[in-house]
Amino acid sequence: DLGLEMMDRMPLEFSCNCTRERVEKAVISTGAAELQDMIDEGKSIEVNCHFCGETYEFSVEDLKRMLKRATRP
Repeated sequence: DLGLEMMDRMPLEFSCNCTRERVEKAVISTGAAELQDMIDEGKSIEVNCHFCGETYEFSVEDLKRMLKRATRP
């Protein structure tokens, strides 16, 4: 009805480029104080990608390692 002409067809798919490493960088970007608060709670954290729904879990040890990266000179 709009005068459009289909020139070609191709399958579409959704893909997300999130990775554990990218999510870890996002957690580190919250800052040293926030990381320390998470460590002090003594529980692992979960981060969910809002695009694909993937869940990434980081242990307290992971958070301690991230804190060291965040506070490097």
